[in-house]
Amino acid sequence: MKITFFSVMMSILWGSVLILLFSLLRKKKSLAEVCSITGVVILYVFCAVRMLIPVELPWVMIIPNETIYNPLFNAIRYRVLGISIGEILVTVWLLGTVIQTIRLIVRYRCFWGKISAIKESGKNVSDRLTEEYGIQKVRIIMTDKTKVPMTVGVVNYTILIPEEDYSDREKELILRHELTHIKNGDLIIQFLSNVLCVVYWWNPAVYLFRKNLEQYFELRCDGTVTSGMSKQGLAEYLEILLKIYKNGNGNVGDSAIGVIEDYSIGGKELKERFERLSKNIERTSKRYIGRVAAFMLAAGLLIMSYSFIIQSDYPAPEMEEGSTEVTPENAYVVRQKDGSYTLRMDSGFQTDISEKSAEMLIEDGFALIEE
Repeated sequence: MKITFFSVMMSILWGSVLILLFSLLRKKKSLAEVCSITGVVILYVFCAVRMLIPVELPWVMIIPNETIYNPLFNAIRYRVLGISIGEILVTVWLLGTVIQTIRLIVRYRCFWGKISAIKESGKNVSDRLTEEYGIQKVRIIMTDKTKVPMTVGVVNYTILIPEEDYSDREKELILRHELTHIKNGDLIIQFLSNVLCVVYWWNPAVYLFRKNLEQYFELRCDGTVTSGMSKQGLAEYLEILLKIYKNGNGNVGDSAIGVIEDYSIGGKELKERFERLSKNIERTSKRYIGRVAAFMLAAGLLIMSYSFIIQSDYPAPEMEEGSTEVTPENAYVVRQKDGSYTLRMDSGFQTDISEKSAEMLIEDGFALIEE
């Protein structure tokens, strides 16, 4: 098991293509119809895992591609002032990841600094509900520091409710929604999506991934909270959603679930939530079948995605009669003290090679020995 240029490329390719495909299917509403909302979340988690574990397994099947990968591989090895293009790109990538990580940590600490001094409130309602949901270590805070309800934290949770004129019934519905986020594990998955955005900060697909995933969290919570409700209860729930939307000046969500970020959803997303609730799309039997189908699909995609890898292909030169083929099993690369390179075979044959040739051989699996 190892990480190579080609294994990273395969992870980016698999994750980005599937995210875009799932997004297109979401617009047509066909993906959620087949897999259920929970099933779609499972598929999105697969995308994140595949992109965050870009390994090449020992039994992987190599698919050579000379047309695309050869020019690409040659381009990243091209050296400018003694530094390869690949090294420059990796440095920029890592630097951007460090900056994004620091930015996220600073925002998170600043946010917690603002709410840590606020006293816990709403105990008359929260004690009963947290016990019902089986959730420990959760604070309920009424505050003017947010315009919409939100939940933050990964281990110790805090639910923030705006200081609005909510009735006891409205507060209960809001808390049920937020506690469902916690019980579903949405905060942990949201944390994973933020890690994905930090690592692949330059890839637009990961931001689309986070935005879509946040909406699926809301849709799933809506379906769970309203399950078994009467028409009157459903009407009350829709009314509180609309009230929150208006109080939030057109934004009815925030990715503060897990870790603070700059993301909010608006009118189109709210309309989708209303449509699914009014049509009662998420039925219990359908949710179960959809979860099983999504899990099987995700497992199949995971196995298939690690089963083959596309690599560059350089045709081997024709060998003279009686010559021996050079392979990683019978030869290795030696780096001399002066920085030069030698290709040495077990038979005793050796020849000087250029640094570029040495890099290509090492990339193809030849061992490197320092002298």
